[in-house]
Amino acid sequence: MHRTLTEESFAAMRISFSLLYYLNDYLSRTWVLIAFAVFNIQSSVNAQNCTVSIVKYPYTNGFATFSVCNTNPIQSFAEDQTIHWYSTLAGLKSTNGGCAGKLLHGLYQFSDENGNLIEETNYTLGVQDGKSTTWDKDGNIIAKSIYEQGTLTYTKFKNDEGLWVEWIGKLLSPGSVKRVYSKYNLLLQQDSIISLVIHQTKDFFPISGNLKSECTTYGFGDSDCLLGEYREYYDNNQLKVSGKFYEPLVKDEGDLYDILCSNIKEGLWSWYNFDGTIDAQEKYRSYVSRWESGELKECGQMFWDKSESKWVKHGVWKSFDDGYSIHIENAESQSFKYSYGILIEHGEGGKTYEVQIDE
Repeated sequence: MHRTLTEESFAAMRISFSLLYYLNDYLSRTWVLIAFAVFNIQSSVNAQNCTVSIVKYPYTNGFATFSVCNTNPIQSFAEDQTIHWYSTLAGLKSTNGGCAGKLLHGLYQFSDENGNLIEETNYTLGVQDGKSTTWDKDGNIIAKSIYEQGTLTYTKFKNDEGLWVEWIGKLLSPGSVKRVYSKYNLLLQQDSIISLVIHQTKDFFPISGNLKSECTTYGFGDSDCLLGEYREYYDNNQLKVSGKFYEPLVKDEGDLYDILCSNIKEGLWSWYNFDGTIDAQEKYRSYVSRWESGELKECGQMFWDKSESKWVKHGVWKSFDDGYSIHIENAESQSFKYSYGILIEHGEGGKTYEVQIDE
């Protein structure tokens, strides 16, 4: 069975993401086992007295040139470490935590059938280490990465929409940063990873590059779940909206979590005109009640009605029975949507009902 490596697969095969909504699935690939030539050029390298042979390995749509250790140094591998190796029987392979052939060591290059360089990656004793670059057939860079002993610490690639996505630091680890650029390499968005589920997000105007909004999100890139300070700006850098969100109420289920209440405005919110003058200000507060067991009973957002001089319900409200503390899957909840104190929607059991309001 013959399969070829496409240009798109080269970018993907060097960027291994476990939790990303930013890359396509890898294209399936299998190296074609046909006649190959091994040029037994011996050279000394500094890594544990490893000597290497240069291998030229053919594909149906090009060929790869790489070096392998003649004799693998005695060493152990971590189970989560991807090891790249080669044998005359199996061809080029990668295995987590082990190998059954000669370790790739040094520069790996793939060229297409016309001799165009498509990929260049460096290996140290079987693991990707150093720079990795991928080109299209016209010689344009479409992906570049940096590895440190098998760990991806930097990558920048072009996605299916023609946007550039850049990760700085170990993916999804605290302190790492994800940036999205336009096809003209203008910064559009930046996510700073505070923790696995908390990100600080900034959006930018596509032409001027000025800051458009900044907020903190809770969840795996779920921008609908906001907490903490929130700001929007005009394109002249003038503040447009400022306020604060109450911290989401979350049910921790070990490896999983369920967001019970979110996007609740808290405190004074201000809206500004283009010239910086205040257009409007409103006061909000959160409301949370609990059962005697300590489990959540009701939560929602309240709005200060100036004309009535009282707090009224506004936005989405949720109520829970006390079963939530026992079996999350059996817990019953009801959701209600208010508009400045008036109930306009009632949801229960996955269904939503509009509430008729008499004029």
